[in-house]
Amino acid sequence: MSLEFTADTSGFKALLDKVRDNIGPKGQQRILDIAAEKGRKEIIDRTPTAPTGDHATRRAWMPPREVSGGREIYNISPVMGYLENGTVDHGPVAGPFLWFKNQAGQLIRTRWVRGITAMHIVRDFMPRLGDILKETMEKAVQSIGK
Repeated sequence: MSLEFTADTSGFKALLDKVRDNIGPKGQQRILDIAAEKGRKEIIDRTPTAPTGDHATRRAWMPPREVSGGREIYNISPVMGYLENGTVDHGPVAGPFLWFKNQAGQLIRTRWVRGITAMHIVRDFMPRLGDILKETMEKAVQSIGK
């Protein structure tokens, strides 16, 4: 399971037209690259290390890739799906116990675990991603006038 998201740029029509008219296709692609990388860095900072205790979920945010007219920022960790959407209380599926290691490395067995509350990291980041794109475009337009 991976999480992917894109930004809706429909609210930036005038700014997009100005960028398109003055920068050209390669400049537009560069703006998308810069905005996507800034967005990736910010969402990495927003991704918690808990409850797993390591940085694997943060490291799982992949570099932005080009997709039909935009950029896609995605996370390949299955844990990210659980952090985003939450989980329910549950017991073992196969066998009488759930087995896992705690942060001290001790093997623990239990019959039931509490779920985690959805953190909505990506959902809550979407408005900020639009702001990042707008700021990047405005900076590019200002550099044209100089």
